[in-house]
Amino acid sequence: MTVVEAAGYDVILVKTVGVGQSETAVADMTDTFLLLALARTGDQLQGIKKGVLELADVIAVSEAGGPHERDARTAARELRRTLQATGRLTARRNKQQVGWTWQMVRDELIGRLRSDPAVRELAPGLEHDLREGKVTATTAAQRLLDAFADGTRNASGI
Repeated sequence: MTVVEAAGYDVILVKTVGVGQSETAVADMTDTFLLLALARTGDQLQGIKKGVLELADVIAVSEAGGPHERDARTAARELRRTLQATGRLTARRNKQQVGWTWQMVRDELIGRLRSDPAVRELAPGLEHDLREGKVTATTAAQRLLDAFADGTRNASGI
């Protein structure tokens, strides 16, 4: 995945061979985890047994057309009920709320940091020095944060 991403691809599809430990690893490395279940094969029960349902961001039932439509709808209902009955979906969504909150805080702080006059003045020189190897990333980051903190303290009169 890293090599393909480094080659410039924005969307990378990863297919695993089945239910097992590889799904846990893939779920941790991907933005979206899709569980593809087949109607009439008991895959939904296999997923429950192996814990793969908790990993899924999206669950799709394939081969849902034609003569298998009724079976596919039944499988989809069972999967939906299973996620709701275990409370895992609610717990996952509550965990997402926490994650989204901190992401919004990070985004707001980065926005304030980048728009701070002292940081805007300091950043181009530090970026140049970083590219030239004259300063480490740790030192540059600390200088930017110090400039931001000083500006915040001065603006609040502290």
